[in-house]
Amino acid sequence: MPSELRADSRVVVSSDTVTEDLDVGGVVVNLHNLRPTSFDRVGMAMWKALSAAPTIEGAVQMLMKEFAVEREVLERDLIAFAQQLAELDLVTVAEGAALPASRRASQDAHVTVDAHAVMGQRHRDWIDALITNTRESGVLGNVTTIDSADQIDSGDNPIAVLHVTAGCPPLAREEFSDLCRRVPPGGVVIVDDYNHPSWQQLVDTVRSDRQLTSPLEPMDWSSVWWRM
Repeated sequence: MPSELRADSRVVVSSDTVTEDLDVGGVVVNLHNLRPTSFDRVGMAMWKALSAAPTIEGAVQMLMKEFAVEREVLERDLIAFAQQLAELDLVTVAEGAALPASRRASQDAHVTVDAHAVMGQRHRDWIDALITNTRESGVLGNVTTIDSADQIDSGDNPIAVLHVTAGCPPLAREEFSDLCRRVPPGGVVIVDDYNHPSWQQLVDTVRSDRQLTSPLEPMDWSSVWWRM
């Protein structure tokens, strides 16, 4: 891989990848290790442009028709994106006109991967790891999963791991704040639908109300978690 990518660098998608478009972005699976990489909508647009264009410059021209952004900014971001893809072994980057014949066409790999299933399993594994880590840290409390406001109990028992699942309607500000109050220091809060504007506003408001400064960590393209 070149040490410094340029606009005339050629990006070739690895034949060991499978791509699936999702409503909120997309997933690229490395078939060599079955490792999924998730992109938001912008990332997916960049991936498609790099896959279709002969050079980074060509991808920039394609994306300029889709996004209102300064050309210099887009080229810089796209070069950085291509660099990350190369480090993940999802693409090969080369200079000049010659393309590596063995890495030319990812569509030649006729393999079907259920990206929803792969990312769903990755999501569950991540939650299990957070639960295990929290338990091993000695945080006391239940593991509480909330699918709707009807599932919120009226007790005051501590919650070691609070998981608000995808599809759960936004809770009232007081309800969510009270749930977070019951999570002791070191406990974890997971919100699956942070990409939804209502949930994003609720999470940010309650974290501000409670003066929480712990990092808001992304889990995948829509979920976030943080420690109390």
